[in-house]
Amino acid sequence: MEENENFSTEQRKSKRSYSVIINKTSKGDSYLKLSEDRETLDGIAVHNIIVFEEHIKEFSDALKETLSTINELNSNQTN
Repeated sequence: MEENENFSTEQRKSKRSYSVIINKTSKGDSYLKLSEDRETLDGIAVHNIIVFEEHIKEFSDALKETLSTINELNSNQTN
């Protein structure tokens, strides 16, 4: 874990790696970093999403709603 990281977790799947990291800015404000690293023919492609502290609640609510919808759609396909 880097010095400004408060939490991190990583999932590796095939040629992709997904990370969820909580960092602090130089002013001490927390932010969420979602990262995908993917092997390509040219090397590693990295994609990051940064969610600042003042937006985390709304982002979390939208993510929960989206995951719930995905689960509902998947369960409907298996029935």
